Amino acid sequence: MPLNDDGNAIKGIGYIAIYAANLESDIDECLRLLPTGVALGDALRWQTSRKIRFIRNWSLTLNPMPAELAYLPNHLDHVGGLMEERNQVIHGRLLANLETGELVRESGRPGVPNIQVTSGDMYRLANDLFDAMEGTRHAWMFRIPRALR
Repeated sequence: MPLNDDGNAIKGIGYIAIYAANLESDIDECLRLLPTGVALGDALRWQTSRKIRFIRNWSLTLNPMPAELAYLPNHLDHVGGLMEERNQVIHGRLLANLETGELVRESGRPGVPNIQVTSGDMYRLANDLFDAMEGTRHAWMFRIPRALR
């Protein structure tokens, strides 16, 4: 169910954190199913981007690619982009103008401009993260196990 933008960017950031954590859990569940070549505990400590790359690369080795997993490489590319956006929001420099209430993402890099951020931006990302959970969850619950049989 999509979240509606209520104008509260801080609440939107909370949803980003919660939905991204759920998506990371689904990524871990995919990883648990695959032969990583290292101890599972070590693989689960990889950065999320590395986990996504590993699962994506594994899926590309399937020959023939099961039709029900054909979406997975592109889906994981999308998930990786969403998680990068999440990192910018959660770990980046998000500053509030106390007089206007506007939020600005400060780049902190020479030549890279600061950008204004709205509650709509936060809710769009939260909704995109939520939507991405379905494809990732179906992969570990049904599709990857069938491909491994």
